[in-house]
Amino acid sequence: MAKDMVFLHILIQDMVRIFRRLDHAELGLLMRIMLENCLIQGPLKRDDDRLARLLGSKSKKTFNRLLDALISKGFVREEEGMIMALIAEKGIEHFQTKSANGKRAVGHRKDRQPGASATDKASQEAKLPDGCKSDTPAALTPHRQTVHEVGDAAMSTPFDSLVQELQVHASHNGHPNLADALSLEDAQRQVSTWFELGLAPEKIISKANEVMNKKGEEWISSWKYFDKPIRAMARAP
Repeated sequence: MAKDMVFLHILIQDMVRIFRRLDHAELGLLMRIMLENCLIQGPLKRDDDRLARLLGSKSKKTFNRLLDALISKGFVREEEGMIMALIAEKGIEHFQTKSANGKRAVGHRKDRQPGASATDKASQEAKLPDGCKSDTPAALTPHRQTVHEVGDAAMSTPFDSLVQELQVHASHNGHPNLADALSLEDAQRQVSTWFELGLAPEKIISKANEVMNKKGEEWISSWKYFDKPIRAMARAP
């Protein structure tokens, strides 16, 4: 099953400065902005009609008041109508660098994958930069890299990517409960049944978005609500 993205890199001194300068409501909004920034790895559109509700504000007036306070205090940056929590920028940059390094590490270790021939290994080693060639005896079992060593993005499967995309779309469509549910096994099992139908992940995401848009702001209790339309799409010629 898909795992949560684990990448946030926060300095304790940054957190101390934030907690000491913000009141409870401002801090709550900042943490929600940071979370959404990290989910999409980018800024949020301020004039999105669904944003205030997504970020837990009771009204747009309250949302704008708190957001303006965060901007004036230097914790959120607004550029061309897009908002970004500064503390999220550090975490996103750290994660993207880690993922890029992980992908390079996986590429360097392709010669150790099961089934690789001696010719493949020699060819791969010839392409490696100086210092990257392994002198590990072939008789030894190669070390299997963990997610933390190579980065979450490098180790994700098509199913993991589908779950993460559905989380992002649910969050942006004003259904944070559905986004949260995908961290649990029941919801992931529901999505896996659609994945096993042989549908392209893009079609599953498109249909889920279509259903959420039709539902609007009405509450959707679980991902089971999407099962019937997605299966109907799979049966269609």
